[in-house]
Amino acid sequence: MDFPDSVHYLNPLESETMRSPHAFCIPRRCGYELHRQPSDYYNHAMRRGGQKRALFKYTISGRGAMHSRGRVVPLKAGNALLAVIPDDFAYLMPKDSEKWEFMFISFWNPAAVAVIEKIISELGNVFSLSPDGGAMRKAWALFEIFREGRIADKYSVSGIGYEFLMRICREASSATDKEDDNELLRKVSSYCFRHLNHPVTVDELAKHCGYSRWYFSKLFHRLSNRTPSEFIMGMKLDASLRCLREGGLSIKEVARLYGFEDPGYFSRSFRIRFGVSPGKFYKLN
Repeated sequence: MDFPDSVHYLNPLESETMRSPHAFCIPRRCGYELHRQPSDYYNHAMRRGGQKRALFKYTISGRGAMHSRGRVVPLKAGNALLAVIPDDFAYLMPKDSEKWEFMFISFWNPAAVAVIEKIISELGNVFSLSPDGGAMRKAWALFEIFREGRIADKYSVSGIGYEFLMRICREASSATDKEDDNELLRKVSSYCFRHLNHPVTVDELAKHCGYSRWYFSKLFHRLSNRTPSEFIMGMKLDASLRCLREGGLSIKEVARLYGFEDPGYFSRSFRIRFGVSPGKFYKLN
């Protein structure tokens, strides 16, 4: 990119558009940054208090990362971060990254932030966008408008901003739908297997896979024809059956081993899945 290492452009019509019910999708700020040292860049979104706002950040080259509630999500070339601030996450340049080059757009109008919150609830915070796709073409169009300072018609600029957000929905959803089905199922299976003795929740799995609960449940059901809860329960019961077959533990111990706090619930679930109670199965083996 033929820019200095850091350029930020503010909306010159901010006072007119900040709370406008009509031109609500005009960004407050557009910018570009190139960081070459990990110590150069660290931002914790919870510390950035003040008004609620939304941030779009697109990695052009190099690598950044998002730290959120104990989870680290890489931000590689082609990855977009969409977030509402303040919140409990941080974005930074990792120590082993040679550089992090990105462009960003921020929205402060409450109506725009509300739209973006709904997008995040469906797509999650991190997703991929083609650098040549319609969403990024609109993003760079907004950047150029701000760079040249030519916001003559606030409604047309707001229209570009809205189309940018809608193209994100279309393109990111399409890219997610094309994700390798086996890879997602492998990731879920691996996580559940490592936590068989823990009461794994759907929220936990969704966060592990980088999706909102709603979108993860919808995607998982489409791929496996089961709900995430059914899949988790199935893995635990299959493992408990193998354990009972091997012997050495009581039914209560097996139930506890696989995260069932109530032995009665374990027995009912076991009977529904295998057509026999764990006690009878234990005696037969």
